Amino acid sequence: MTVNKFGRTGLAAIGAASLVLLSACNSEDGSDSSGGSDGDSVRQVVKSWADPCKTYDNLQPLVDFIDIDGINDGSDAWESSPIDGELGARCSGSPLIEHNEELGPERGYGARGKFYVDVSAYESDRTDLAERDHEKLLDQIDNFRSDDNYTSTDLSSSLGDDSAVVIIEQDDDSRRGYVFAGFRDGPTYYKVTVELDKDQGYTQAQTAAEYPDLPEYSWYDPNKSPEEYAYYDFTYDELGTFVLEDYLPGLRDIVNEEMES
Repeated sequence: MTVNKFGRTGLAAIGAASLVLLSACNSEDGSDSSGGSDGDSVRQVVKSWADPCKTYDNLQPLVDFIDIDGINDGSDAWESSPIDGELGARCSGSPLIEHNEELGPERGYGARGKFYVDVSAYESDRTDLAERDHEKLLDQIDNFRSDDNYTSTDLSSSLGDDSAVVIIEQDDDSRRGYVFAGFRDGPTYYKVTVELDKDQGYTQAQTAAEYPDLPEYSWYDPNKSPEEYAYYDFTYDELGTFVLEDYLPGLRDIVNEEMES
């Protein structure tokens, strides 16, 4: 499998811009400075994005934070879906988190995930559609909350009229989990979904620690803990906080910048 290597960019600029926008006051005519009250103009901007992944900089801040090595669907590219009717401008993909040959040819394929980033912009008089999108997000979250195999954590969010950032973690110590995040800004809805599969480095090291004498685990150093073999060098709380404080506001920055250009 060919893996696409991404370049690295800093997050300072997007974070600083986000803080400015989040603290901005309403404009003199009483409209939201984010452009949320001018739904028709926002929709025109979002509809003009022929390649949402390019507009979203190929999800580079997420790539940097999670340390993604490439895309795992054979295309070596994120998949763009321009706005279509009531469907938002989406960028999605199944990234490869890390590839570690030290674990052997069958165990070194790394951890995988699925990412979805959407901006859904509706006409000014269709705020109900953005509200519906938020309800759909809450339904996704509730499906996991009704399953005893998962634990959920809510992060306090006040990004928009309706907002939620929820972490879902599987209870089997595999480090598999999800971040569901979204907020409504007038008739515009911003949504990020991150799904991470089990941490292969961590889980394989756990098994190797139990059976260190088996030949297939000859790579394991008993003087190291399974955590030292982990692919994820962040907690889900840290990932959720990043999405809340940096990435979601950064999506709104993109719309604002396009509105001003």
